[in-house]
Amino acid sequence: MRIPKLAYNHLALALAAALVTPFPATAGTPGEDKPHVATVRASSLPLASAEEAVLTRQFDLGTPVVLHMDARSPDDLAHVTALFGIAPTEGDVILWKDRGAVQVFARSPDSGADLSDLLHATVAAEAKAAEKASSFGAQIASLAAQDESAAQALPPARHFDVNIVDATGEISGVTGIDIVRSRTLSSDFKMVTVTSKATIKTADNGILDGSRTGKNLWAAYLPLEYRLRHSVTAGDQEVTYLDHFPVTDGRTEFTQNDTEIRGFTVGGSTGSEISQSGKADETLAAKLPFNVSLGYEHKWQSSLTTTFNDYSVQAFPSAPSTVTWKALIAPKLEHVLVKRWGADMPQLSEERMTPMMRAATFEAMSYWKIPGDHRGLANVMVTAGYDLDRKEWWWKRANIEHARTRVPREVAMDFVIDLTDPYLSAEITVLIRSETGSGACLRDNGGVVDLVACQSTDRSQMWGLDNASRYVNRGSGRCLTAQPATTFVVTEDCRNITFEKQWRWFADRLHSFADPRRYRLYAEGSQVRLAAPGRFPDFPANPHADALEPWTSYPAAPRPGVDHIRGPAGTRIEQVNESYATFPAVTADQRWHIEVLRQGL
Repeated sequence: MRIPKLAYNHLALALAAALVTPFPATAGTPGEDKPHVATVRASSLPLASAEEAVLTRQFDLGTPVVLHMDARSPDDLAHVTALFGIAPTEGDVILWKDRGAVQVFARSPDSGADLSDLLHATVAAEAKAAEKASSFGAQIASLAAQDESAAQALPPARHFDVNIVDATGEISGVTGIDIVRSRTLSSDFKMVTVTSKATIKTADNGILDGSRTGKNLWAAYLPLEYRLRHSVTAGDQEVTYLDHFPVTDGRTEFTQNDTEIRGFTVGGSTGSEISQSGKADETLAAKLPFNVSLGYEHKWQSSLTTTFNDYSVQAFPSAPSTVTWKALIAPKLEHVLVKRWGADMPQLSEERMTPMMRAATFEAMSYWKIPGDHRGLANVMVTAGYDLDRKEWWWKRANIEHARTRVPREVAMDFVIDLTDPYLSAEITVLIRSETGSGACLRDNGGVVDLVACQSTDRSQMWGLDNASRYVNRGSGRCLTAQPATTFVVTEDCRNITFEKQWRWFADRLHSFADPRRYRLYAEGSQVRLAAPGRFPDFPANPHADALEPWTSYPAAPRPGVDHIRGPAGTRIEQVNESYATFPAVTADQRWHIEVLRQGL
């Protein structure tokens, strides 16, 4: 039976029953039965525009998406990452967006976990997130309202949480992957931080005593080694290892604490230099050409604690792109479960068995750097496992047989991340929406610029204002270009810089450098046109900053003696004089609203 490209998984709905958060009421018509889970196959991507718009809207509103990875070619992975930002190299996953961050629920390859296990893990995470939001949301809102520095610049960044679902219960945990772009006069790189909290618990541990169980088996099972590994690669690009935690420690009873404040410069304006509040304003920042000479310091604090008892830790970079941690049992404790062993059956005891001999929890972090201009996929692999010492004795007729084996198990989770993600661009990526009708978005449609329903994952609708004041399309890499002779707007190759390819914001009107006072974009149905001289009035600009509104009642007609002209914080407020009286209201067809695509951390 053919499975539709995009379908609602009612089996998943039945499994989740009353546990999964209902689909938001805003997603459909009143009274409509909302889906709880959506499904999509990797082989069906890219979806048709209408289907992709529906799926994207559901995902953005918090609907979990079951992704069937039935195709894993480089093109398939690229299609998945273009939609979600991240993709597994194998195995089905559930993706869920929680307050901007993408949560991934993946089953360990050999554990036998199925879709119901993934759904239950997703349900538990949703419930925990809802409880946290309910408990602390009001407090956070109150603190933010009191915090004078609450308005901060959002760095070009992405965050993903990969949750391991292991049906055996042996290996579980979550790995956070953070990517931040830093571009300055002297450097351009993407910082990748991988943070894991993994719990490793062997199914077999402790002793079996045949005289008590009634079985012909005496056994001692003891983990000799727990391990965790991070690996980051980016095709043929060089990935630079920077640092890791915890570090090697030969003691067998200790706690390592690590609290670090890390920071680096993010290039570009925050908008604070022209905002009327003096605080960061991402919308104003997005209207200013990218300026690598400007920048702001982005800092974050990380705090990890790891305790080891009876095990020492070895931590070391291995190969160019791997860091490995090993928790090794103290040599004198390798036979701690065997109290006495002679010619007869051994005497086994758990008297000296400690909690870490049953389970270990690793908190580990690694830092990496990838060239900022790399346009491709990065692989992040996290591996967790153990070596189990199995000592077994049994009767074979009148003789005692014995075997000792070292049994390893490893779970490797491999994900690819799209480094061309618009959230990671040095220049702020935006959608440019017309103020007419329902607010359609500017699109590069094969070189012709038109208006279509906005879609936050459609790169042909994404634009970034570069340091030459050119709007570069994220999908085609071509520049928004005015054609004054025909009044059409197109895209052209960005290799040269001409006035026709340069743009300037006057409040919410986008003007061409070809004649900044007269030529501006306007919407005419689904077409984008360049206004000919005389079509619109030559409105005055804000004398302090072109991107600011020129009078306080804008876009309504100015009112001399009533309206004021407000500049950046600290500038004198001026009154609108009689020379403004001849100007009408600014019509919606020449006005544009920008939607900033930034996630922050």
